[in-house]
Amino acid sequence: MKINELEPAKLEQAANMLKAIAHPMRIAILGFLEDGKRLTVTEIHELLKIEQSTTSIIWVFLKIKVCFLLKEKERIPIIF
Repeated sequence: MKINELEPAKLEQAANMLKAIAHPMRIAILGFLEDGKRLTVTEIHELLKIEQSTTSIIWVFLKIKVCFLLKEKERIPIIF
């Protein structure tokens, strides 16, 4: 499939998802949560070796942006 064959709305959704996760720490957090693994902010902060407040801010951003984008795309409930 070629890019010009894709619907503009789907391209916009894909671009928004990439923007939401386009940060090394966000990508790392998503990597830790692969396969449905559940971690607390404290556990993530210890794995990343960054301040807990920074981890919390990144986590909230991911919850808001990624959940909204996935719910919009999939129309399914997402639980964190």
